[in-house]
Amino acid sequence: MFFAEENQLNEYARHIHSYLLPIPSYSIYEKYSNNLVDFFLWLLYNIFESAFENVIRHKFHIIRLEDVVVPKLRQMFLSVGAAMTLCVAIAPSVMADKNSDHSSNSSPNTAANSSNSVLVTVNTKDPLATISPSAIGVNTAAWDQNLLDKSIPKMLKTIGVEALRFPGGSTADNYNWETGTTIDANAGGADPNVNFNAFMNVAKKTGASPIITVNYGSNFSGTGGGEPQEAAAWVKYANILHHDHVEYWEIGNEVYGNGFYGAQWEIDLHHSKSPQTYAQNVIQFSKAMKAVDPKIQIGVVLTCPFNWPWGVKTPADWNKTVLNTLKQDPDAVNFVIVHWYAQNPGNESDSGLLSSTSQIPLMMSELRQEISNDLSPAAAKRLKVFVTETNSVSYNPGKQTTSLVNALFLDDDMLSWLQSGAANVDWWDLHNGAFAGNTSSSLYGNTTYGDYGLLSNGSSVTTSSGNTVTEPPVNTPFPTYYGFELAGDLVKPGATIVGSTASVSDIAVHATQLRDGKLAVMIINKNPNKVYQVSLDLKGFRPNGTGIEYTYGEKSSGITYQHFHQLGKTISVQPYSVTDFIFNGSSLGKNQTN
Repeated sequence: MFFAEENQLNEYARHIHSYLLPIPSYSIYEKYSNNLVDFFLWLLYNIFESAFENVIRHKFHIIRLEDVVVPKLRQMFLSVGAAMTLCVAIAPSVMADKNSDHSSNSSPNTAANSSNSVLVTVNTKDPLATISPSAIGVNTAAWDQNLLDKSIPKMLKTIGVEALRFPGGSTADNYNWETGTTIDANAGGADPNVNFNAFMNVAKKTGASPIITVNYGSNFSGTGGGEPQEAAAWVKYANILHHDHVEYWEIGNEVYGNGFYGAQWEIDLHHSKSPQTYAQNVIQFSKAMKAVDPKIQIGVVLTCPFNWPWGVKTPADWNKTVLNTLKQDPDAVNFVIVHWYAQNPGNESDSGLLSSTSQIPLMMSELRQEISNDLSPAAAKRLKVFVTETNSVSYNPGKQTTSLVNALFLDDDMLSWLQSGAANVDWWDLHNGAFAGNTSSSLYGNTTYGDYGLLSNGSSVTTSSGNTVTEPPVNTPFPTYYGFELAGDLVKPGATIVGSTASVSDIAVHATQLRDGKLAVMIINKNPNKVYQVSLDLKGFRPNGTGIEYTYGEKSSGITYQHFHQLGKTISVQPYSVTDFIFNGSSLGKNQTN
């Protein structure tokens, strides 16, 4: 991801590939002549694509969508139950992008529209994952002067930020950590005052784990690719000389955006831009860096399943090639990195964004399967997954990013990745700046600009109509700030994510059992109009009737809370809202029932 002003041209170049979709070089007859089921499914795909071509291509960024959809359809077609899963998991998301109105009819679940009663079930006897000490974080940047504001550590600590990433997306592949400046100033700048030492000061005051992205793209002289010894020197400076205990180190940012597939937004001065070269260099970086500090963990860049350039086979499949090459030294890496932005600009819809999180379990499952197939089953179990950038739109953010809808998305996005097995999820970003993105009246909210940040930086932008709009004062929270705070109620180190379901798709639910035994339940109402009456079924947990309720929603200026002593049989959940319940009580034994 890029700085709002200095990398504007790169941002617009970033997804040009979305409009350059080559036709397969082989005939459909040759491909499917020996498999009538595949041919039939290909016909279904073409009907499907012709109806929703723009939505699908912009949503999933896939060059040859048929190479992904047909095999998936074939697999699901063989089972009625799985076919139903396809309809539930994929069709509502696509249809939602085509129907961006705010009526309750935008819900993909018809039953949900005919009744306002919802059953939410939480099962503490169904543990899914354990929250790591650095589970949820925020991207920071070397160009963000407001990162050093005195109020920042307290503001980050208040909302539960556990990780801070530096030096900031694509800036990393153009960054000289020794001088605190960028190597090619024409490709984006940095503030020398916002250097590594300054960043670490903020991280320590916040109590957050640093995640450092080393420069893979360019050496400090600007004459070639990043060099392992320059990265190793950073490790020595941080962990040996200054005892900063930086554990997580990424090798490069979105390296697949180096021009290998045509689109280029990432600096990469290596002679070869191939995934094989990248993986071979990752091994060399890892050896040099771990020679300085064997305790560090190294991350390798992969593409997020179903998002460009995932699925592109020519000239090489990025994930498959990187993972196969890492067989030369599987222990060189400790975690894999993916980035996920749910939409492309110009195609945003509120219902589509809020339903897009249904893709996350499938993306995680596919990623794990790729690691197992292309590296080893043992690696699939051992390697952590870090989602070190995520937000609602891939570039040119519009009014949706500063609206309540993005706060709802943030909560469901981050919790869904963690529930699916990710060890870390980092929001892009802390401060970013005003953009003149999509301000369609079909989108919720009244702002006439977009901003990725959790906090305003007070910048201005000229809109398409020629008007200049200015953000609120510096460090004013956007709705996503409060969304992050609500996520922090559930995401505590050592907490256990437990199984949870809702009987209607308008309602998303997440739950964790905290280390002190309390049960934290988040309920998200994705419907803009309907008040739902929620009945809670807490399996394996006996509440004592007391707790705290936190809420953020329409017309909220911040999070409101109240202590409760006895909840009623049903709970009213307001339209477009997030509510956290922290229940006091105790877990039931194996043979005990509620």
